[in-house]
Amino acid sequence: MYYCCPSCKKKISSEKIHESIFADFSLRWGRELKYYEKQTDKILNRWKKGLEPKINDLNENLGKLKYLLSTLDN
Repeated sequence: MYYCCPSCKKKISSEKIHESIFADFSLRWGRELKYYEKQTDKILNRWKKGLEPKINDLNENLGKLKYLLSTLDN
């Protein structure tokens, strides 16, 4: 099976295309993986910074509710 380039009309064996694509993919995979790892870390840290104040507020409200419930029992 051959691949025919639409611009230059040269025919290339599909096996060579697959090998070259695989080689290119192998080279890029490590770099891309590191990039996505860094991006994911940035996003998770941004979410964490946004959630921490809300968690603190909820814990504060929970403490107040526990106090109010304890006063109702008496």
